[in-house]
Amino acid sequence: MKRTNNKFIITVLLIAVTLIVYSQVWNHEFILLDSDFYIYDNPRVQKGLTADGLGWAFSFNETSYLHPLT
Repeated sequence: MKRTNNKFIITVLLIAVTLIVYSQVWNHEFILLDSDFYIYDNPRVQKGLTADGLGWAFSFNETSYLHPLT
């Protein structure tokens, strides 16, 4: 029973730390590096969260991805 409590405490701590770290970006603006192609002009994204959209997102290969930070 103690092991289950430890896992729960660790899980809650990880969630709390993640929320604290990422809460700093709450008011940051959206970065517009490649948003026109991937978001604004993308009909699948404009339809919202659908099964077709999820399948496309994990098999998307129409253009190369922009990785400015890597």
